[in-house]
Amino acid sequence: MIIAFVHHKGGTGKTTACLNVAGWLVKMGKNVLVVDLDPQGNATTGLGIERKSVDYSIYDVLFPCLPAGRGEKNLQDIILETTCGVHLVPSSIDLLAAETHMAGISNQTHLLKDHLSEVKKYYDYILIDVPPGSTMLMINGIVAAENIIIPLDSGVFAYETMETLRTLLRDMAEELGIETFYRSYLQTYLERDIRQIRSVEDLSVFQNFLELLAARVGNLLNLSEIGKECGISHTTVQKWLTLLEVTRIIYLLRPYHSNISKRVVKRPKIYFTDTGLLSNLLKYSDAATLLAGPAKGAIFENFMVMEALKNKFNHNRNYELYFYRDSNDNEIDLLVDYGQKIKLMEIKAAKSLREDFFAVLSKSHDLFKNKKAEMYLVGLFDTKIKHAGIETVSFEEFNRIL
Repeated sequence: MIIAFVHHKGGTGKTTACLNVAGWLVKMGKNVLVVDLDPQGNATTGLGIERKSVDYSIYDVLFPCLPAGRGEKNLQDIILETTCGVHLVPSSIDLLAAETHMAGISNQTHLLKDHLSEVKKYYDYILIDVPPGSTMLMINGIVAAENIIIPLDSGVFAYETMETLRTLLRDMAEELGIETFYRSYLQTYLERDIRQIRSVEDLSVFQNFLELLAARVGNLLNLSEIGKECGISHTTVQKWLTLLEVTRIIYLLRPYHSNISKRVVKRPKIYFTDTGLLSNLLKYSDAATLLAGPAKGAIFENFMVMEALKNKFNHNRNYELYFYRDSNDNEIDLLVDYGQKIKLMEIKAAKSLREDFFAVLSKSHDLFKNKKAEMYLVGLFDTKIKHAGIETVSFEEFNRIL
């Protein structure tokens, strides 16, 4: 397993965490290699190796033809054994200049990954101490990893840079492989942070809880059913659900009623704020698998509801989001309430229009005859028509109608 220790900010205990994990793994009888990718070389000196005594470093492997290079070397040739039993690929101060030379190198984000493939079979764990900042060295470390650990100290500045790092990782999702990104997302952002906020002792049960919620996306929330399937109490379900809502992992869409006091007594529908995370929890590894899968409609609905939510907050729009469902099982996916008027939206993950798509909205003329209502059918449609007062809208134009 290859694990990168990453943070956008320095001084967060990244190297310390890397070396402590390495030492613990060696005590467990594992073969461990530490790759010091940071020009500061703290992992190298932390393992008892004086940098002045190092003949060859990771620089010579990655950039043998650059000015400070001393000839082409294989990664296996420069690995050092340390007194604690950890093997080390040492760093060099020369890495500070590497960034300026990398622009002309093809496949520059995969340099480290390609070299690690030579030695991966000899080690149970390869730990990479990645330099801070948004550098190509940092990106190389992340791309080479199968898992990512993001250490945090208790200082406010370490937390403030988390959003920057999260954005970087999202931008790198294609390079990383989506599985690596979301596996690390779950382990670091959800499991670690939630464990700190509130006691979650059995993370495997919590993972199962998340997957059960994902399987019910777009459906009415049934706490008793989830608790029974997950093997946890009704109280625990409520606590975990509240925690996920507060930390903005899930979003609960409340039902609409003309009497505001009645909106809170009916069950909400559940959505995930990150549709990519939702797809990962449902084991959809790529777009083709998702589009052929049974959850395609629910995931597309989740995506569109989140687009409406993002539009509301990003543009400071004065509307509220609901869904509509009555005792006759008439249900409308999304109701946007502007106060003086409402917009009703049915969401379909289909490219071709069918007459039955208009059925629910057509009934709504009578249901909302006392309200100024606009009606839209949102989907993957290429065709744009208006039928019985209902306008078809492609998902690409969705923000236009909000």
